Amino acid sequence: MLFWKKDDNGCHIEIWTMEGNGTSKRENERLTSRKLLTHILQKDAVVNYDEHGKPHVDNHHISIAHTGEYVGVIASKTYVVGVDLERIRERRIDELAEKFMDADELDRLKEAAEQIKYFYLVWGAKEVLYKIYGKKGLLFQENLKTENFELTTKGHFKHG
Repeated sequence: MLFWKKDDNGCHIEIWTMEGNGTSKRENERLTSRKLLTHILQKDAVVNYDEHGKPHVDNHHISIAHTGEYVGVIASKTYVVGVDLERIRERRIDELAEKFMDADELDRLKEAAEQIKYFYLVWGAKEVLYKIYGKKGLLFQENLKTENFELTTKGHFKHG
C-alpha cells in the first residue's frame, strides 16, 4: 500500500502498487482494483458498470484509476466520488492542453513556474470531475472549468 486515507465522512481512498498475477497489464489492473476494493469495503464486492462505463458497487459510490504500476480506488457511502492518478513526466503539453483547457486556463498554464505540474493538476481535476459526473458528452474545455490556484506540495481541491 502506497497511500490510504479515511475521513470522518466515510470516504476511503487507497493507492497500491499493481500486482502481477494476470495475463496482461489490463488484467492486472482489474485484479488489483478488485482486491483493493475488497480491502476497502471489508467484503467481496461485485462491480457493475452502467451504460456510461461508470463502476458501481451496492451501497457505495466508487471510482477506480490506474497509471503505470499504480492502482487507486476511492469509495464512499455518502458522496459521489472520483479519483485520477497520473504519472508526472516531461512531455510536450502545448497541443494536449489546447484540447482540454479553456483560454483562461491556458493563460495560467503559460504563467505557471512549474508548467508540467500545473498541467497535470488541471488534467487530474477535470478527470475527477468527469468521473463524478459519470455520463458521456461532457467536454473538458467547455464544461469543466478550474479557477486559479497556487501550486503547493500538499493540499486538495474544494468545491463551491
